[in-house]
Amino acid sequence: MMWIMSDDGLPPVRFGRRTFVAVGGAAAILASIGVAWPDAARAMGFGTVQDFYDPSHWGSRFGVIDADHPTPHRGLDIVTPGESNTPVPILRSGTIASVGSSPVIGNYFVVQVAPGDFDGYAHQISITRSAGQAVSQGDFISQTAKSGDFHGTAWSGCHLHLTNSPTVGGIISGTVRDPAPIVLGVINGGGSTPTHAGEQDMLMIYVATPTPTFAVFGPNFWWEFPGSDLASANSLMAQIAGSTSIGATTVTPAYWSAIKAATGH
Repeated sequence: MMWIMSDDGLPPVRFGRRTFVAVGGAAAILASIGVAWPDAARAMGFGTVQDFYDPSHWGSRFGVIDADHPTPHRGLDIVTPGESNTPVPILRSGTIASVGSSPVIGNYFVVQVAPGDFDGYAHQISITRSAGQAVSQGDFISQTAKSGDFHGTAWSGCHLHLTNSPTVGGIISGTVRDPAPIVLGVINGGGSTPTHAGEQDMLMIYVATPTPTFAVFGPNFWWEFPGSDLASANSLMAQIAGSTSIGATTVTPAYWSAIKAATGH
């Protein structure tokens, strides 16, 4: 879970199960590098293994037949934001078994996790490891291809094509297996509804008018306490967070309402 917080006047952006709120100076910083706030918020939703592989980012599933896949799809697509080269975190630790290029799936690499267990990553660019090198879960060693990159004929927009096989060559032309259970096993112990790192992260905002009120909130909760002054709000926040360095941010009534709506309350 990543939060940016303040009263910049930028609307909160909800992406997947997360709400992102821009903070002091964020508008100017983003404008200076030519990045739109919603795009920046979307990009932040891919920063960790749990975030990147969250089911809210899943596109075409294994075995599907549709306009993009006239034959059964041989993997699981993880759709990445817009037209961009998004860094891809390694799902499971292992050893690079193969790095190659295919006219169909573009640049790819294969990680051997265990004997008879190979994860394949396709539609990639800027692969920084070679065969025989070890990789750890969460390592960023490649990026998703975008328009203008070599991405292969099976490309349908920016995404990771993830698959699994009992053999290293199976990733290209042999037996493949649905990687979805593996993904869920990594991010949620095999459950169907993943948990997220930082699920209990919380922030506090304070509004002075029309009634002095503060709220403690996070991705799944909103606790509102009317009739308290800012000093009391900060004292409570310190007790909750166990830190005197975390305090409430004073916001306007309009921004308060926007944040509350964005968190689903």
